[in-house]
Amino acid sequence: MIDFRGRPTAQRTPGYPLMLAGVYAVFGHSYLAARLMQCVLGAASCLLLYLLVRRWFSSRAATLAAGILAFYPMHIWLSSVLLSENLTVPGLLLAMVLIARAEEHGTLLRWALGGLAAGFLGLVHPILAGLGIVLAGAAIGSPVRRDVRPVRCSVVMLIGLTAPLIGWMARNRVCMGGFVLSSLTGKTFLGANNLLTATSPRHYGYWVGELSPPGVREYVGGVDDELARDRLFLQFALNWLWDNPQYWVRLAAFKIGRFYLPVLHDWRSAEGLVYLGSYGVLLPFMLAGLWGICRRNGSDSPSARRMVVGVLAFYTLVVVIFWGAPRFRQTIDPLLVALAAVTLLRVWDRLRGWGFRSSPLWQVRVRGV
Repeated sequence: MIDFRGRPTAQRTPGYPLMLAGVYAVFGHSYLAARLMQCVLGAASCLLLYLLVRRWFSSRAATLAAGILAFYPMHIWLSSVLLSENLTVPGLLLAMVLIARAEEHGTLLRWALGGLAAGFLGLVHPILAGLGIVLAGAAIGSPVRRDVRPVRCSVVMLIGLTAPLIGWMARNRVCMGGFVLSSLTGKTFLGANNLLTATSPRHYGYWVGELSPPGVREYVGGVDDELARDRLFLQFALNWLWDNPQYWVRLAAFKIGRFYLPVLHDWRSAEGLVYLGSYGVLLPFMLAGLWGICRRNGSDSPSARRMVVGVLAFYTLVVVIFWGAPRFRQTIDPLLVALAAVTLLRVWDRLRGWGFRSSPLWQVRVRGV
């Protein structure tokens, strides 16, 4: 990876740029070809969600979840823009499908494949490098074959997870002098934790340019080295947070609110109304589905409980540390859609019990829903 001046850079991990480079190598520098590839990835996400939900709950829930995701406005919009989430969405679902299969069959090879898929997420978006550790931790309590211990499975998965990440970090050590995953950590952290995001209504819970907060330009000075500059950004933000503890709770609340609430900044716009009418309508069912898998006993779907709760907890922590935006939630939106689908089917079954007639599609009773 090189910047516009032709120098090595670690600002972007290589996963998504390599995908675009492959598309351009085959079809030329065509944005249409890139968007069509992202449409294929979006369709693959629907299929992967079907496989995951069918394994966790039932074919009914899987069909409904995949159908909702296929027509979900934010999912459709994502394929039209060049964003790394086009890879993190199917990447996370693929990792979870592989781990779910590994939990069922218990072979070390399956755990290694799950680790590699999780490590790929870190090469697409550096923040998600830690998500593989969360998924590996979920393996410790999973039911596996007696001849394969859960701890051993987790170790194998962690090896698969760290292998691609260490390779990229070694490249950065050789080319740039630092064993880092990305040189955007300090920049992103500062952009989300500063006086403007804490006091300006327009930027509540959001991000501003790293040079926008007062005093940053003077603090950084004329440092041109990419890694050194990023460390200065990080140090400035940490110093500001240490000197202003009165903003900590405020910042966290704004970030979580912007990430999870169904209202955009300009909610009266066409985009805001579509968002409110899709995610906003499904949000109560998502919350009910999350409550359902958390309170049910182990006979329901312990794998779903461990992984879904682990992923949501990880993302919430990332949002509190950095910043929240609906775009970043798109990676976990399929999981939330799955929870909503499970709840909708339970509501439907309850209505059937009150005398409503059902179509043949919903007449077969299956486990878990």
